[in-house]
Amino acid sequence: MISDPVIDTSKRQIIYAHCVAPNKVFGPQGPINPFSIMTHSDDRQGASVRSVLPVNYLTTTLEIIQERKEIIFHQAVTVDNDPDDRASRRL
Repeated sequence: MISDPVIDTSKRQIIYAHCVAPNKVFGPQGPINPFSIMTHSDDRQGASVRSVLPVNYLTTTLEIIQERKEIIFHQAVTVDNDPDDRASRRL
């Protein structure tokens, strides 16, 4: 999944947001997590899927910086799905 991370310093949390997210995070044979179809956040036109991702699971994120031959690796436990739609459809 691609995301646009936003750091919430008041909560010491990272919000991973993007206009697309999987609805089967445990693979093709896994359960379907809830989702809703909403307007695209950037222009309020078209459609975007808001996927409600499971909480209390360890997640791993990577940022690959090709020109520096560097990978930034982060792991954390999911705590919530942010319903605020001022930015991308939040996860």
